[in-house]
Amino acid sequence: MKSRARALDAEKEERLRPWAWEQPDGSYKLAPGFLLEYTEFQKGHVRGAVGISPKHTLAIINVADARASDVAGLARDMCDAIEKIFGVRLEREVKYVGFE
Repeated sequence: MKSRARALDAEKEERLRPWAWEQPDGSYKLAPGFLLEYTEFQKGHVRGAVGISPKHTLAIINVADARASDVAGLARDMCDAIEKIFGVRLEREVKYVGFE
């Protein structure tokens, strides 16, 4: 993953370190905000009624009467973009209630 990030933008990879932490079981915990920096879903991105905060990449905001499906769709597309570039599927921490 590090080599992929460096191939895409070595300066960005170095500037945003650390973005991965090895866990006691040998797995890694990754910073999803870092991975999003290599997609179209960066701070300030807006798509229709929903967008990404200009201050934090992981904060999805309602910009114009967005529906829950708009928010969920953006979140899904963000995860899909990371998977396409890095081959990593993020685990959603948010629990949807009465939706999906």
